[in-house]
Amino acid sequence: MNRFHIIKDIVYDILNNECFGTHRKNGLEHLFNVANMANLLAKTENLDQETAAIIGILHDLATYKFHTSFDHANRSSILAKDILSKSNLFSDAEINLIITAIKNHSFKERIDDKYSELIKNADLLVQHLNEPDALLSKNKQTRLDNLFNKR
Repeated sequence: MNRFHIIKDIVYDILNNECFGTHRKNGLEHLFNVANMANLLAKTENLDQETAAIIGILHDLATYKFHTSFDHANRSSILAKDILSKSNLFSDAEINLIITAIKNHSFKERIDDKYSELIKNADLLVQHLNEPDALLSKNKQTRLDNLFNKR
């Protein structure tokens, strides 16, 4: 998990220096909570926990950096690719896996690769834990129901 801590520190610096007030607080809480949930889900699914946590910490970064959720999955994948490439800690295959999962995480209505599914589920579970009475779209509610029935 050493690479995760390096990426986490980069994300922390971005949030701390480029986001303010509740936007910074929300970004810190959401990204770190989703990273932890992704780590936990990876353990239960026999996936790489470090990779999962890195996807989690980067998946919504654009929302907070640019102060908008417009096209955030795609924009977050672009930020992630830049961060991961500049770190010189990841192979091209690892970067592609991570950015693919980030790009796919908003498409809760479809089934994608294992890491894309993991981040979709981690994101949704964190949302549910933070707002258990929130009304969800049919696709999100079905996904949540499937998660709870699976375990």
